[in-house]
Amino acid sequence: MWFGRTIKATAGVCALGALLLVTGCGDDGDERSERPGSGRSHDPSADGSPSSTTPRTSYPSPHTFDLTSAVPLPDEAEGGRQVTLHGTTAYVWSPESLQAVDTSTGAVLARVTPEREAAFKVTDVLRRVPRPPAVSGTGADAEVITLFLVKIPGSGTKPADYGLEVIGVEAATSRPTWRTEIVLPTWSRDRYLTLSAEVVGVENGIAVVRASNDDNEMTYAVDLSTHKTIWRKELAPWAVTGGAVVGPNVVDPYVERHLRAFDIRTGRPLWTGGKSSGAASAREAGPHLVQFTGGWGIGERFVQLLDARTGKVRSTIDGSFADMGCTYDGKAVIVCTGGGPPAYAFALDATTADLVWQLPDKSTDRVAPTVTAVFNGAVYGKVTGTEGAGPVVLDSRTGLDIETSPGIAPVAVNGYVGIAQDSGSDAALAYRTTG
Repeated sequence: MWFGRTIKATAGVCALGALLLVTGCGDDGDERSERPGSGRSHDPSADGSPSSTTPRTSYPSPHTFDLTSAVPLPDEAEGGRQVTLHGTTAYVWSPESLQAVDTSTGAVLARVTPEREAAFKVTDVLRRVPRPPAVSGTGADAEVITLFLVKIPGSGTKPADYGLEVIGVEAATSRPTWRTEIVLPTWSRDRYLTLSAEVVGVENGIAVVRASNDDNEMTYAVDLSTHKTIWRKELAPWAVTGGAVVGPNVVDPYVERHLRAFDIRTGRPLWTGGKSSGAASAREAGPHLVQFTGGWGIGERFVQLLDARTGKVRSTIDGSFADMGCTYDGKAVIVCTGGGPPAYAFALDATTADLVWQLPDKSTDRVAPTVTAVFNGAVYGKVTGTEGAGPVVLDSRTGLDIETSPGIAPVAVNGYVGIAQDSGSDAALAYRTTG
């Protein structure tokens, strides 16, 4: 039921659940499909990279996968969480390297490493798991944007520093074409606080990267044509979409926080949110929307969808859905979902924010899948706890089943390949799309 722009939960849909939803192209959004979703969009029909001489067919929104074609990816893929797809190549990130892997054979085509010593090793436990690399541009102009935390040696009375090495990798050849180094503030030297860094998003020819420890956050905007930092701010960049970088006004998670937004190209302030909250978070929810979640307790939780450029509230979602993720399907709707139990999923029109469909649906006796990816009009997931449960593909516009035997529930997908976690382990397997 709707009250204004507020979604109210139906019976059986109110259970809370957390899901890191992965996006379809390039999200955020990555995603995590052809990653990186919001701010990382990429043409789903882009030419396959030359990772294999065997012709491959690209399906606009694949519904089935060849189970006999499973190809193991390197251990650093971590079940698919650190994979960005471009064409038939999987780019696998680790603290020490970016590997370009042929998804047809598993062969490592290239290994990109920082020029300086990496600050962390593959075996280190990271403070936070970074987003996978981002994709900028399409076709022959596409670049994979990645970064590494590196050590900058001291000299004489000058102490050693830490820095970010940001690298642009030509997607067509998997070769690095440029590098730029950012020296981090002196707080990065604090050996009692663990550093982390990531590419948060790419949009309008700008890469937004972050560096942080437990007490500090810094955002840098790197122009991808000049490879220079064009602005920097003490900001946690929670979301990059709609030409805006959105984050909290303070770093401390134990105080009331509200959102601030800045223009991605100039760094000038765009808006300051009126609603403040503890335990707040934000993420991309579409090409122009930000999902703002807050509240200390279950009864106080809320979710708002905000216009990234203006901060205007486009939709308020009932607090019962607070532990959820929303992502754009690449066409017309925003798919929101959570793990439950039971799992729930619903879709909003990306233009009007009107409810389009919702699961579970008692009237049709349908349950909701646990969603693993959304890509170019398709919703991928798993149905559990019922007879005949398994992977399923839904139409993102209608919510109806379009494939009940896809073979896998990919966590990353494009027209050529789906990446899924191996059953019983954290290994990532690549499967060829078949239709």
